[in-house]
Amino acid sequence: MNDQTRSNSGPDGSPESDPAAIDPAVLDRLLSMGDEAMRSALCAQMISDFQRLGAAIDDPDITKVAHSAHEMKGLAATIGAARLATMARSLDTVAKSLGAAAASALVGSTQSEVARVIAVLSDAAEDSSAA
Repeated sequence: MNDQTRSNSGPDGSPESDPAAIDPAVLDRLLSMGDEAMRSALCAQMISDFQRLGAAIDDPDITKVAHSAHEMKGLAATIGAARLATMARSLDTVAKSLGAAAASALVGSTQSEVARVIAVLSDAAEDSSAA
């Protein structure tokens, strides 16, 4: 699996770590439960789920946004995508009280993190098929 951590420079020039989109140990443990075909199928299903949920949180119906964020929160936590789980939890908690316009800022950053998670899962799927 590829290294999913990037190093950036902090404001003082010191190295700053951008946490992994998915904790590699959690994902490895999850994917070690089956053979290559099962790992590939699991990655494909998770990618599909995150694509669906990423699109759903951009719905104008704020109730659907909250429901999708709630579902995303659980899926993200299960695979070790802690930052996405936290973002989805925040969106789930405040979506109904913020309204659609104010929630859009949270939606945009959450969708960016969904894209990072999908990229990691795509790499894992490729690694599974190459094994």
